[in-house]
Amino acid sequence: MHTPSPRRRTPLALSLALTSALLATAAVTPALATSTPEANPAAAGPSEQIVGGSATSEGAAGTLVTLITGDQAVVSYDADGQPSAFLRTDEDYLRQREGDAIYLVPTSALAAVQAGTLDRELFNVTGLVEAGYDDASRDDIPVIVSGALPRTRGVHAGATLESIGATAVGIDKESPAATFASLTRARSATKIWLDAKVEVTADLDPTTGVEQTGADQVWTDGLLGEGVTVAVLDTGIDADHPDLVDQVVGAQDFTGRDDPNDTHGHGTHVASTVAGTGAASDGARAGMAPEADLLVGKVLGTFGGQESWIIAGMEWAVDSGADVVNMSLGLDRPNDCTDPIAQALDSLADQSLFVVAAGNLGADQTVTSPGCAAGALTVAAVDSDSETARFSSRGMTPDHRVKPDIAAPGVAITGAAAGGGYTQMSGTSMAAPHVAGAAALVRQAHPDWSVQQLREALTSSVKSRAEDGVLAQGSGELWVPGAVEAQVLASSSVTLGEFAWPHTGKEQLTGEITYTNLGTKPVRLQLKVRDLQGPDGRSLPGNTVRLDRSTVRLAAGESTTVQVTATDRAQGLKPSTFGGVGGRVVASVQRGGEVTSSFGYWLEPKSVDLTLDVRDHDGQPATSGALTVIQADDITGQEVAVTGEPVTVRVRAGALSINGFIVEAGEGTALDYTYLGRPEIDVVRDTTLVLDARKASEVSVRTDRPTDVAGATLSYGQIFEDYWYSGAAVMAGPGARLFALPTPRVQDTDFTFGSYWSLAEEGVEVSAADYVYNLAFQEEHRVSKHQTQRVSDRRLATVEESWHAQRDDLTMYDFIWTTDPITGDAVLPGRGFRTVAAPHERTALYTPGLPWTQATGTGLINATMMQDATRVYEAGQQLSTEWNKLPSRLSLYYRADGTPARIGERQGNLVGFAFAPWKDSVEGRSAASGFGDIGSMQVWIDGEDQGASGWPSGQWQVPDDAHLDVRVNMLTFPNPWNRASKLGTTVYTAYSFDTSRPEGDAVATLPVPVPTYDVPVDERNLVPAEAGTEIALGFRYQDGQEEVPFVEVTAQVTTDALPLLDWDAFPGLDWQDVEVVQRDGVWTLLVDNTPYTGGMPTLHIVAVDADGNRVEQYIAQAYGVQ
Repeated sequence: MHTPSPRRRTPLALSLALTSALLATAAVTPALATSTPEANPAAAGPSEQIVGGSATSEGAAGTLVTLITGDQAVVSYDADGQPSAFLRTDEDYLRQREGDAIYLVPTSALAAVQAGTLDRELFNVTGLVEAGYDDASRDDIPVIVSGALPRTRGVHAGATLESIGATAVGIDKESPAATFASLTRARSATKIWLDAKVEVTADLDPTTGVEQTGADQVWTDGLLGEGVTVAVLDTGIDADHPDLVDQVVGAQDFTGRDDPNDTHGHGTHVASTVAGTGAASDGARAGMAPEADLLVGKVLGTFGGQESWIIAGMEWAVDSGADVVNMSLGLDRPNDCTDPIAQALDSLADQSLFVVAAGNLGADQTVTSPGCAAGALTVAAVDSDSETARFSSRGMTPDHRVKPDIAAPGVAITGAAAGGGYTQMSGTSMAAPHVAGAAALVRQAHPDWSVQQLREALTSSVKSRAEDGVLAQGSGELWVPGAVEAQVLASSSVTLGEFAWPHTGKEQLTGEITYTNLGTKPVRLQLKVRDLQGPDGRSLPGNTVRLDRSTVRLAAGESTTVQVTATDRAQGLKPSTFGGVGGRVVASVQRGGEVTSSFGYWLEPKSVDLTLDVRDHDGQPATSGALTVIQADDITGQEVAVTGEPVTVRVRAGALSINGFIVEAGEGTALDYTYLGRPEIDVVRDTTLVLDARKASEVSVRTDRPTDVAGATLSYGQIFEDYWYSGAAVMAGPGARLFALPTPRVQDTDFTFGSYWSLAEEGVEVSAADYVYNLAFQEEHRVSKHQTQRVSDRRLATVEESWHAQRDDLTMYDFIWTTDPITGDAVLPGRGFRTVAAPHERTALYTPGLPWTQATGTGLINATMMQDATRVYEAGQQLSTEWNKLPSRLSLYYRADGTPARIGERQGNLVGFAFAPWKDSVEGRSAASGFGDIGSMQVWIDGEDQGASGWPSGQWQVPDDAHLDVRVNMLTFPNPWNRASKLGTTVYTAYSFDTSRPEGDAVATLPVPVPTYDVPVDERNLVPAEAGTEIALGFRYQDGQEEVPFVEVTAQVTTDALPLLDWDAFPGLDWQDVEVVQRDGVWTLLVDNTPYTGGMPTLHIVAVDADGNRVEQYIAQAYGVQ
């Protein structure tokens, strides 16, 4: 797994609301999810990723994501991987950014999100893309609905999750708005959660951890796990692996594929650590309990899964009689532990022992769900020296409970590899199955013990003298012989409570540890407090925690409690020692051995009450809005809903950042928005901060030409330590008024504020406006008092735009955005779109010196969208451009700056392709496909069919020297969202070329030039019905490809319909040969269009270059004839 640097601070409190993606806790970054068979290191892939490895490619225009409200987000990433996103919607919305997560929440959904009835993660558009919930990847939105599911259209009910009283549901993306309205109106549905994505990753980092736990020492007593059932909920299993043959007594796939086979490898590794026989290594690499029975629940697929799959697997494991359930998975960030999986675990924990990985975030307070659940036996990871692994998540939980519970080996663990052999992995995913296997051994030794006794035997009987504190290793490191032989059990992970600031030295907190003698003889225990530490590892004074007695005598079968009392002693402690405090009570047994319990409490750092009194423009308490409060010293924070009364929040004393917006009713149906904030303020005592909209300045703009506001945006962004971003924006439609409260200068962080405007000719419909303004006004370090901007046309850039129709009139949607100067976020003026009634000519004026990006589509949602290169204009510059001229459906991908990216590459014996759809005549544009757009490709190697890809992309293995034939199919089908699809509806392209293996790991381009056509069409994409129409044929080359001249070109034309995907039938159509000439190096087609009056001819070209490489293309309905 990827292991972050030790103790790196993470945005904890802000992450409490984030429950987006789950991943198996062997890693953090899915991109590092590789596994190298130990016997064949050469099986590792190439050192550099080539194109075609996924459905998208560098330079793609953006990824479309349909939200539960029916709105559609467009998400894109720059060259540094920084995300940007906007919403295609006809209502106002709020954009919030926290780190790399971007939330786009329509105003109509804001109240439900703040009330907790609608999961905020449903609007985490970057998280949805990362989870594979974008429109190109799936056609429904997976959710979990708590309560009874109402009858409504567009809903596909999945698993019933009885443990939490909920149902897994898929909402069709074709009409989610109506479905959403029905669900939210139903009183029986109490909450709608995102059915969050589950992913697995692991790091390659030899030895098993079995000997380190002492498990082999009990094998000689016949304890091998016989008769005990352990469920492994993971990516499935390779049941044919020699180490796992005959170990599996039951398996079920919850991912919908009815195949529990492990195509990832994580589950096989975990299962072998629990109960592998070691057959493939002559027993040398046996697991913890090699005679235990395995139940395998495949709850994760190769590319992830959903929360509902995990819950269904948990319920199945319990119903199937599992004694122990191993879950090497968890949310990718801490939360408040009220998510569906945590709830399900707590409801099932008294029936089976759930062993859960702590997480791999490495910092304090980062134990993830479901490891944070009280019912989970939560496992941290240690290395071979018993030191805490640097990636292992530390406690406490975000709500200040003691976690983890125990530690086990999790670094450089060798286990079975799916497909045979062994592989090494690291992570708390590897630590958990050591404990699960140990539980099986203890269960065999004590079949009559309860789940709680089994748990306490493991946590009480850890190794003596742990190498780290409670909040890193729980009660200590797993020691199997002690757990098997345990006679005295003790409760553990005892949370005493919280000491609030200020600390007087007088308050006390008391908890209880219960000791039980399960032996047949009386015992005497000597008790002592050890390892009392703060989060920085510093010890607290010895008199801070006392026990009500130091000696305990227990008769056989007797139980008793010992009180643990902590006193609020904070004087003299360093600030870093405040926070989670953990310690151990070690009971020395008279005849040898120790019984260990862990406890902890929260020692609040210097904190104060901050009361936020938010007033609207009438001086009344504001009733709608949201503020974000960030503690700048440790980059934690919380979101505060503005609902009508002052709100008091508890914050750490020191530097704070407070920013947000309120919403008020405007004129008619419009809404007014006001920025209120103090992006930099020191709060060292209880404080009431009044944020008064009456003191805000109206934000407005004046232009030379009379205009109406088509849309406007207020946006702020702030960068803290470690380049952690926070920001938000309100995107308002016509009629909205904007205001901003002036702030003092921001000194210690980067802060930016801006207003962004879409203006159109006054008094006419925006779609028919003869001129539009795209304006941005940005300032850094403060929000200034003067917010009225005055601009002159001569100081702006001017672009004359020509919008083409396709024979008939056409409504186009025009999107425009720029970027925040410090965060790089995309910022749209208003809701981001204007309509254009094509054909149309208009003038667009731009603020110079900023990066502007324009895109267009034929529908607001679900339609294909084409994006131009990002352009920076100069003051006084005059340019022209065209939109929707000769749209076709095969292209290069282009980067944001308009330069071509790669579409065909080879490295070693791997070739990859990634072709882009839908371009018009302007180079440098790329597209995002909509509903109705499909693509595929097929490859032949030396004449042998290698199979097809369901995308116009893919990767194939080839011999050192090979001849490749490649066919690429691009189609769009008529649908309600793509009304422009009359020209270029189908494009078939074929390439034929030889390829040889490049030297070493070099990446070479493949000869796949893209044909281009310059047709003299009018504003409706029509040419006259006459002879001699000249069509210039050109070729565009990917980045780094040599431009080899073409030496032979032939062309044909027909108005026959191309049979769908039937290449063999194409030659049999009624083709007319076209004269082709070469003029000044340009190939020109001379087409006689007189027979095609009112039609739309289909073109067919074949071109061969000087190296013998061949390209062939069919373009259905390439242009129209008058």
